[in-house]
Amino acid sequence: MKLGVTAAGVFLLFHLGQLISTTAEAADPTITPPQNGAPPQHCFLLAIDPDLSMRSGTVNLLTAHTLLSRVEDRLLRTTWSNESSLVTRTAGIAGRLTKLALLDLPVDYFTVVLAHEYFGHGARYRELNIGNIDYGYDRPPPYGNGGGWATASIHSGSITDSELLAICTGGLEVHQQLNDLLRRRWVRSGYINYREALLYFWSFQIGFNYLQGSTPITPELEDYNDPQAYIQLLNRINGYNDVTALQYRLEDLQKQMKADLFDPFLFLAIYTQLTSYFWRGEPETSFPMLLLGDVTYLPLLRTSLTPFGLAYHLDNYLLFDNHLVRVDLGLGDDTFQTGWGSIGVLVEELVRRPGFQLDLRLDAWKQPRLDLSGQSISGSGNGGACSLRGHYQLPTSRLPLFGIVEAGFKSRGFLEGYSLDRAPNLMLGLALKM
Repeated sequence: MKLGVTAAGVFLLFHLGQLISTTAEAADPTITPPQNGAPPQHCFLLAIDPDLSMRSGTVNLLTAHTLLSRVEDRLLRTTWSNESSLVTRTAGIAGRLTKLALLDLPVDYFTVVLAHEYFGHGARYRELNIGNIDYGYDRPPPYGNGGGWATASIHSGSITDSELLAICTGGLEVHQQLNDLLRRRWVRSGYINYREALLYFWSFQIGFNYLQGSTPITPELEDYNDPQAYIQLLNRINGYNDVTALQYRLEDLQKQMKADLFDPFLFLAIYTQLTSYFWRGEPETSFPMLLLGDVTYLPLLRTSLTPFGLAYHLDNYLLFDNHLVRVDLGLGDDTFQTGWGSIGVLVEELVRRPGFQLDLRLDAWKQPRLDLSGQSISGSGNGGACSLRGHYQLPTSRLPLFGIVEAGFKSRGFLEGYSLDRAPNLMLGLALKM
């Protein structure tokens, strides 16, 4: 089944790539050609790994979303007249708002919900070999309320509370995977597309509103949503079982996660919508960053949910000589445990040769105890992960197609988007770089 889906995806990638390659100039008039060896503006990647993980799932969803939005803009366009007068400008804005409400919103919103349920919660279910998963999706706005669910019957004692925590947070965890892919795309290309900006906004808004809109836990509450279950399980793991006397409350989590509002990428995404797209009808606009000598740089402060509590992250995105570097510094909340944190470094195009590219990712962490089924990590354990990703251009293809091979290893411990247990990191893919 997985191979069949991948084969169909490769077929679609090839033929839609031909369509986009012949129409990209008409579809995206603001795109400038690569200069000084800059990477291509468009990169469409299909990936597969053994577990249909968060990482491969978000990559494929973003590719499908990008292809669909490019074809839609080719067919429907974003401007329909010379908007040099007040009347034509007003008509253009009204048309773009209508297109947003009827076409763009449901596609972008459902993409996030699908990622949340199938590649978020679903990835953790699959990792733990939990079957009979029930997925469901409501119609997206404006045609429905846009909800979704992923549930399964879990026998008592079959998995640990730490693993239950990972299932609860998997939905929100995958938002970070999707957002990071978008951020890296913008930093590398120097452009931000209005549909990617919308996708980023909805990814943030759905996750943020879900958490901030959750009500505090009370003894009368019978059915917990994900944030409520996270608080209940986190306290229970640390010996606080009475919901009326929790050491760490939902209100504490909601207050801490308001730090996510200070996201420069989010503000730039909103700005792109209001000025470049709605006002002028431009599908893409330049993406501003700080300039430090020959290095462009943009930092981001964010939070994440882990099996040990909240973690603060300072993500640093740097671009120099076409090498994209992301440095992630993580520091854990000390409500239950102290002295835990992480550091991660991703380098794209560490090695660059004609027809070949090599990326490197290194992660290291010091974490509290993580109980897994049949095993555990002792307190203050150290762990890490390392992976290499090679991009090999296919010489027989008429299009700039690249085969992708990623291999590495991860020790036991929590790392966003990866399995909890020790495991090899394996991924295969096919990329169209234009």
